[in-house]
Amino acid sequence: MVSSNLPSSVLGRIWQLSDVDRDGMLDAEEFALAGHLIGAKLEGRGLPADLPPRLVPPSKRRPKGSAE
Repeated sequence: MVSSNLPSSVLGRIWQLSDVDRDGMLDAEEFALAGHLIGAKLEGRGLPADLPPRLVPPSKRRPKGSAE
């Protein structure tokens, strides 16, 4: 992540968005998501305020109608 040369504040935001389960670590799917967001940022696109459902890794998605 650091080798992207993005500011630490941007990398921190990418980490927040990517750490879907909020455990302070990135698993393989979350790491891939972080890589996607870094690539998007390097291409000049903005970061979403909230992670769109289509970007949530499959293993982290809640079944429709499930309670939190």
